Amino acid sequence: MNHSGQHDVQGWIVRTAIIHIVLQCAVAMLSPVYSYGEMPSPAASDLCVQAQQVFSEELQILIKEPVLQVDELWALKKMQQGSTEISGLEKFITERAKTLPWNTPFLRLLRSDLPLQKLPKDPGKGIQRLYTYLQAPFGLPVQRALAYMQDFVQTPATGYVLAHQFLVLVWGEEQGRSLHEEMTEAKGTIIAAMLEEQRKEGEFSDLYAERAAFLLYFSKVEPADGRKWVTTLLKARKPDGGWGEYVARQSFDGQSGTIKPSENHTRVLSLMALQAFLSQQCQTP
Repeated sequence: MNHSGQHDVQGWIVRTAIIHIVLQCAVAMLSPVYSYGEMPSPAASDLCVQAQQVFSEELQILIKEPVLQVDELWALKKMQQGSTEISGLEKFITERAKTLPWNTPFLRLLRSDLPLQKLPKDPGKGIQRLYTYLQAPFGLPVQRALAYMQDFVQTPATGYVLAHQFLVLVWGEEQGRSLHEEMTEAKGTIIAAMLEEQRKEGEFSDLYAERAAFLLYFSKVEPADGRKWVTTLLKARKPDGGWGEYVARQSFDGQSGTIKPSENHTRVLSLMALQAFLSQQCQTP
């Protein structure tokens, strides 16, 4: 993800799609909601075995990729924080982050040593406005940053924009922002809206994987929902690995564009969904 100026904006949307990405808050701020239920039924056990196998295979494919983008590394970092089984990835993520240019957008998600950026007085229009809002968690002055975040999460949204409204709140907490009460309440509203969208969607896509990852990782969903989403995810996987590439259209503030997430973007979101599912439904305390 090589961003500069408005080209960066298009790249970011095209790949995440719209972060893109990707991906729970710092351990001390927002931890993954893992809950253990009853022992899985035989059918559920089979699903657990398949999910674990695919998770292991796809994780190995991902870490062998020569180049990983900020959103992909950030999602991987969240997974690493939420599981002792992949804790050894911390050094890998840190080293990969150091290879990215210091001015790579959103790099502060991985490198807290980087300075905060000054936000423009005018957020702009269309896609530029969206880009400004996505940068708000890492921006100065603080009051302007919080105002932009609040404007963004209160904007009616669907699809990728809805998912990224939630991410902006997660990123804000991760960056130490004190969220207004309205923004804290918006988090639950956005989760509910994503859940409604996901339950209506029966076909796998990058957005399907994104919603499944966020819902499973950041909230508590019905076990039946989790099994349905993971079953759809596993069925969509290609015989030689991965989930292929997907194309979608998304609009914001009167401007629309084509979203073409990378295959690794879909892969890391699928991995996040699988990890959360395995933790919730396939293990005992």
